Amino acid sequence: MTDAAIKISNAVSKFRQVYLKRGISLFDIGNGLCENFAHEVLEEAFGSDWVHQEGRHGWHTLCTEQLFVSEDCGEWDWELLREHYGIQASWVDRIHLDKIAFLGPGHVWIYCDGKHYDCEHPEGVESFFQLEFFKRWEAGINAGDFGDCFDDEDDYYEISNEPQPSPGP
Repeated sequence: MTDAAIKISNAVSKFRQVYLKRGISLFDIGNGLCENFAHEVLEEAFGSDWVHQEGRHGWHTLCTEQLFVSEDCGEWDWELLREHYGIQASWVDRIHLDKIAFLGPGHVWIYCDGKHYDCEHPEGVESFFQLEFFKRWEAGINAGDFGDCFDDEDDYYEISNEPQPSPGP
């Protein structure tokens, strides 16, 4: 583990405890406070001018929209994921994982030396799809339980493969 990865891991561990003591769950950090959390972690690890160092020393922040083919496409950029993050998936897995992208969940995390870090993973994981945030979305897709994650009913029927009810008389 590099010095940068150790600093990030230690800062993630520290700030998850800070948030938990404030009564903020890890789920809530990952679903609305993840960008603030990542910024606090990086400031702790690399100082207040971390933003000027980002990308120069083997670490940077990532957000879901940066990894889509286009911002409103709803499809992961598989070439970018393979080239820059070593993430490869079969066509079947791509179709399944693209359902997550279609739903457009927003998340921010830190990438350093081949690992992805967020509040639930101070040790880092090899693929961001292993982050609990994305595993929950995948589980929701598998179960057909999407909660309130759709802008409108048409989105639900498009992704769920359920027949859309015909309009009433």
